[in-house]
Amino acid sequence: MKILVNTLTGQQEVIEVGEGGGYFDETRVLWDERIDGSLPEITLGGMVRSGTTLTFDAALFATVTVNPTEYQRQRSLEYPAIADYLDGIVKSDTAQVQAYIDACLAVKAKYPKPE
Repeated sequence: MKILVNTLTGQQEVIEVGEGGGYFDETRVLWDERIDGSLPEITLGGMVRSGTTLTFDAALFATVTVNPTEYQRQRSLEYPAIADYLDGIVKSDTAQVQAYIDACLAVKAKYPKPE
């Protein structure tokens, strides 16, 4: 079973629990499948409970602090292969090296480091 909670760090998290399990602070539970039924489609960080439904709150989502390692994970998935850079260096191909640098800078701009 799944429980959607507001964690102590201000993040939202889906936690798997067994039949007898629960979350240590029930006031932080937004959705409990054992009580509320199947967890609907959600966007972590922006969900609020309104009666018996969950709704997305864009203003809340905009205030959520990004996990400091999440941007690193996202960047690592999109950075070009280092072999492209090394190949350009070995061949003295400045255009290839610059293309690699530009691609890296574009990824950094797409996933900025949290402040």
